[in-house]
Amino acid sequence: EWMRMIDDLTLLDLDFSRREAVLAFVNSRMQVIDESLDASRKKMVHLSFEDFLEALVRVATWKALPTDEQLDESRSTDAGKFLLSLKSMRDEFTTFCLLYAAKEW
Repeated sequence: EWMRMIDDLTLLDLDFSRREAVLAFVNSRMQVIDESLDASRKKMVHLSFEDFLEALVRVATWKALPTDEQLDESRSTDAGKFLLSLKSMRDEFTTFCLLYAAKEW
């Protein structure tokens, strides 16, 4: 379900890969002591609400986002509109992602 949501929201691009999406999920899961128990297994393959929020924050920190100055220059009202307009300009989007994407944690 996590990866389907990531795909549905079209979050995978130059600055956020499938690998990073999986890492956000895996690193946000509750830790368990005994992986062989059914209750532990459920915690390993599902996110609680709090884990889900943590995973979203991990995704957000990985994504390249514009600064307030960039939003003002482009006359965009929010980051989403800025990125959608930038995606239509392939070379500029590539440059933006390479310059502003988060580095490894």
